[in-house]
Amino acid sequence: APPGPLPVLAAPERLAQAFENLLANAVSFSPANGNVTVTARRQEAAIVVDVDDSGPGIPPEHRERVFDRFFTSRPAGGDEPHDGLGLAIVRALVEGYGGSVAATERPGRGARLTVKLPVAKG
Repeated sequence: APPGPLPVLAAPERLAQAFENLLANAVSFSPANGNVTVTARRQEAAIVVDVDDSGPGIPPEHRERVFDRFFTSRPAGGDEPHDGLGLAIVRALVEGYGGSVAATERPGRGARLTVKLPVAKG
């Protein structure tokens, strides 16, 4: 992140919940020796945060669906149960503050989830 604050108008506990869900998702898809990277920047009138994982990536046909309630693209029988709500909650929270969230692929390197929130005025 650049030096100094990146101000957004949001309840800190709700924003923390959104980023906890994003990070948990990234960690769960990354291999044991993988990496999760978070970068933040100001882009015009938005604060943009990218959460990159080193997992298998998200197929193009699932990039919108991963934000649907109860959708999961995980193989059945994994170590931890997943209810398909984490990213749906992220989208609801972020959009509730006037922002957006999107999933893209990092070819051969995993997935990127990008959150954009409006810069706080004032």
